[in-house]
Amino acid sequence: MRSGILMALAIAALYNAAQGQEAPALEPAAYRIGVGVPVAVKVRNTVTGADIPWDDARVSWTLLRVAGTQENSDLAPRADEKGVAGSIRITTEGAAVIGVDFRPRVVTIEAAELRKFAHDRAGAELPESVMGGVAVRLVESVKSLVRTNGAGDERSGNVTEKTGQLVEIRPLFDPSAMAIGSDIPVVTYAGGGRAKNARVIATHIASGEKQEVRTNSSAIGQFRLSKAGVWRVEFHVLAAAPKAEPGEPEGAAWVLSSATLTFETVAEKPAAKEGGK
Repeated sequence: MRSGILMALAIAALYNAAQGQEAPALEPAAYRIGVGVPVAVKVRNTVTGADIPWDDARVSWTLLRVAGTQENSDLAPRADEKGVAGSIRITTEGAAVIGVDFRPRVVTIEAAELRKFAHDRAGAELPESVMGGVAVRLVESVKSLVRTNGAGDERSGNVTEKTGQLVEIRPLFDPSAMAIGSDIPVVTYAGGGRAKNARVIATHIASGEKQEVRTNSSAIGQFRLSKAGVWRVEFHVLAAAPKAEPGEPEGAAWVLSSATLTFETVAEKPAAKEGGK
């Protein structure tokens, strides 16, 4: 009996460790969608590449922002009130923002894995004195920009507003409507304020091209929209854990805050030939 209990505890510990840093990203099945047409939305674990199953218990709140109005829910997104989690339906023309905050949770991550992630993605160094399993509170927010077929290619101020997510990347221009070659400034937020000197990584999904920038004293950084297609922008902040606030999970030594933003931009239309040919 004792060996069986120990085995169960070991499996649980391994599962908990496997549920470590995920850097989740929101990925709709299409970034240009029909008005009123349900569209599936999945969450990708960008560390392992695996999909993360939708679970209402993990979701703190969901937002859908269209035409200057924001609808909030405490469930995973659903196209219909009683529908399957992980889908959206936009009934208004225009550019829209889909956002999800996951409930903060404490997981155990091996120090070597956390050190590598912090170095590679957060631009931070975990002290060498930190060893073994590390208790980490994960604070994760994801956001995606989509456009309905009737939205055209006009820039939308709707997607440049701050939504109030726990961790957030706020574009100052609508990247889904900017010309290739444009610089895209973004503001980073974490811990209740602007995240200064944050390492922002912009990845062009199809080519794998990565750009890395640091936000300045105003928490603003910019990357170059070098190619058409789907982009993922992310930043992560690793910090020693303060005392947990009421309602927050306790027992963490470190806090890892993560935000991702996904969107698609299209290639510019070819210039008309001289003489209309």
